[in-house]
Amino acid sequence: MGRQKLMRWRGASRLTVLAGFTAAQLLWACVGSIGDGSGDPNDPNGPNGPGEASQAIGVTTRFARMTHEQYDRTVRVLLEQDAAAPAYSEQFQFRTDAGDGNYAYDNASFVLGVDQGLHRSYERAAAQIAEDFVNDTALYDKWVPSTGTDEEKVRGFIRDFGELVHRRPLTEDQQDDYYALFTLGSTTYDEHQGVPGAVRLITEALFTSPHFLYRTELSSEPKDGIVPLDGWEIASRLSFTLWNEMPDTTLLDAARDGSLETEDGLRSQVDRMLKDDRATAVFTKVLSQAMGVYRYANIAPNSSVYPDAPTDLSTLAIAELSQLMQDLYENGGTYRNLLTEPRTFVNQETAPLYGLSGDFTAEFEAVSLPTSERRGLLTTVGFLASNSSSVNPDPIHRGVFIAQKLLCSSIQAPPQDIPPLPTPDPDQTNREAIETLTEQPGTDCATCHSTLINPFGFPFENFDAVGAIREDDRGNLLDTATSPQIGGDVVEVSDSLELIDALAEREIVYQCFGQHLSSYLMGRPYLQDDESLRQLIGDGAFADRSVIDLVAEAVTSPQFTYRRLEGEQ
Repeated sequence: MGRQKLMRWRGASRLTVLAGFTAAQLLWACVGSIGDGSGDPNDPNGPNGPGEASQAIGVTTRFARMTHEQYDRTVRVLLEQDAAAPAYSEQFQFRTDAGDGNYAYDNASFVLGVDQGLHRSYERAAAQIAEDFVNDTALYDKWVPSTGTDEEKVRGFIRDFGELVHRRPLTEDQQDDYYALFTLGSTTYDEHQGVPGAVRLITEALFTSPHFLYRTELSSEPKDGIVPLDGWEIASRLSFTLWNEMPDTTLLDAARDGSLETEDGLRSQVDRMLKDDRATAVFTKVLSQAMGVYRYANIAPNSSVYPDAPTDLSTLAIAELSQLMQDLYENGGTYRNLLTEPRTFVNQETAPLYGLSGDFTAEFEAVSLPTSERRGLLTTVGFLASNSSSVNPDPIHRGVFIAQKLLCSSIQAPPQDIPPLPTPDPDQTNREAIETLTEQPGTDCATCHSTLINPFGFPFENFDAVGAIREDDRGNLLDTATSPQIGGDVVEVSDSLELIDALAEREIVYQCFGQHLSSYLMGRPYLQDDESLRQLIGDGAFADRSVIDLVAEAVTSPQFTYRRLEGEQ
């Protein structure tokens, strides 16, 4: 925008100037930066055609907006506040981000836009952030030089604190643009005149800048048909993916000295970051989301049928899954461990559901379960109860989960007029009632249910609606034998344990996990272009490499550290 233009707006309001400033910064970020200058980006024979290397890199946005959680965590880092500090997104009522039913995670970059309402919330939050910054004497003194001319003080603040907010050094033009706010800021606030006022207004501008709100990737110089991200861009990708917040000083230093753009330097930083508690928290959440924790909130067993079930079973099941995923990540667990280990976490309320007795307390603790009864995630209370009605097991949703989450099968949506799950007749098992409803020959339902869904759900009929083992179905004999198709092979299984063992032996299950994890890492639904990243993770999972190692390999791969060469995205 330039200082002279801002000076012409001397009589304009603070918000008018900031709005124009933000728009100018966004224009600067876009013009001449997206795309690679000439030729048809879709022409495979042209100078900017995607080529083989580019085709191996999935399309990503070059302007990924922070989630509200990332925003709050990043502001806390910049203002050196602890986790107990009020969240600005809540204080200024940021509108809820639109989700996508086909995407399980929170970092859906393709739907994280900024509309007028959210932009106004950002402006109000930035105004409060700026006031809080200037009123924090220790923070102000840390970033605003105490000696020199007023211009030197303000420019020093812009250069140093601006680099932290932008997550990369500011260009000279950017520094000049921010400094052009000096005159207006020095007289805008009654309680902050001169340099403090200028710093306050500039801080507002910093926190409404697209370079703060977005993870901008402006690198455009191709190498072997793909564009390597620079160290600053890699630092942001890593930190927002692994920690859910901005890079720390060590990571920014690695970007500054160039070591982050070397193989050894990158791996050293990734190994450091993955051992941090912030990474543990992120991947505890990611793995839980991948395994359907969103359904756990619906657990609500009928108190008349299950009078001894915990009244807060939903909350307890979510906590159990979180403990299980945290343990898996922290202790070098593998995806096979998650599927097959007879281990979970219980407390005094959930232990009886597993048939355990002892001196349990309100705190969760690790337990080993009989291998003849349970094995892995699919026999935990959370999975079983979240895929049940309030009274009966729900083999349909248990089967859909396995087909979609463990095998990545595509199952068409059910018709809108689908009837509710039937109540079995007294002499009829739950399985027989489901078969009568869904497997009538010649019906549309039978096409999916008899082959893709029910065979994966029926083996779990020996578990009731709260996940406890049952010996019969209201006096009727249980039938848990099925013949599911796994990777094109029909597999005969007699119960859930045999099904779990069969799944754990098939490579397709691990490739599906690779698809889930690559989707999170890329911040959008899986694309065919991500096949090489999916295979990298899937092959490692099948070879029983730990989850933490799989993440490390993925985020140091070209699929994560390069950008696809193409036109505007």
